[in-house]
Amino acid sequence: MIVNTRDFGPVEVPESKLLTMTEPILGFESRRRFTILDKKRTYPILWLQCVDDASLAFPIIEASLLGVTYAQDMAKVRLSDLGANNPAEVKLYLIVVIPEDVSQTRVNLRAPLIVNEQAGLAKQIVFYDTDYPIQFPIIQAANSAAEPVAC
Repeated sequence: MIVNTRDFGPVEVPESKLLTMTEPILGFESRRRFTILDKKRTYPILWLQCVDDASLAFPIIEASLLGVTYAQDMAKVRLSDLGANNPAEVKLYLIVVIPEDVSQTRVNLRAPLIVNEQAGLAKQIVFYDTDYPIQFPIIQAANSAAEPVAC
């Protein structure tokens, strides 16, 4: 399938790489079909590209690269919505905000994306009853890689 993108032009995406959001991204309730684009020039930033709207793409990063596991909180998540039986079957991603001053790049630790690539299902979950910051600076996290985020 050809997916038109804002930043990369038309991209060939295998049907097996399409994701359906079982619960939408906050503020984008009408957009449910996405794919994750891995562009080597922007790694470790990946792109959650909407299949039906070329102008809608979110920079994302694997939570594990920042030392974030959500180990205690994953027990609260209903993984069966994603066709998964345990946390090992899913990947966690964080939406990245890249402002003009890139040194202020940050992620929202309170609302990760949970993706089961095998099933082609994903959802955003919001942890309301936690102290996870909504704006967590990732440059600071990268500089403190030896100190993982306690989640």
